[in-house]
Amino acid sequence: MLLYSISVFFHILLVTIWIGGQLFLPLVLIPALKNNSTKKEMLISTGLIFSKVGKISLILLLATGILNLYFRGIDMDTLLHSRYGQIFLIKLFIFTIMVSFVYWHEKYILKRVGNEIPEEEYGKYRKVASISGRITILLSLLMVWLGIMLAKGL
Repeated sequence: MLLYSISVFFHILLVTIWIGGQLFLPLVLIPALKNNSTKKEMLISTGLIFSKVGKISLILLLATGILNLYFRGIDMDTLLHSRYGQIFLIKLFIFTIMVSFVYWHEKYILKRVGNEIPEEEYGKYRKVASISGRITILLSLLMVWLGIMLAKGL
């Protein structure tokens, strides 16, 4: 039971880091840099740093999620034939979609932005980054809701 509690603690901590980082950019950093001449550089450098933290968080979220299943005694039969298993598999599917969005976002946006794209193209990439960021946060919040359902045994 102690190992399960530790695993859940780290899972929740990692979710907090992941979602907190996603919300920090649009709610704090971008408004703070509104009239700053270094806005573009600050957003890029912050994005690159969060990219590293985010990748580690996602890997550890997957690991702690699987550990949580193990510590709860959820076997393959339960996973495939129970309401709990159905919700978990939906959550895992959404996680996979979200990670795909994150991967695409990094390959499409960060690669091009990091290569010093011309200023006239920056707005296009910023808009795409904003949309993919919103989709990612919505998927993240949906997974939190599904996690609450799993924790409550629904």
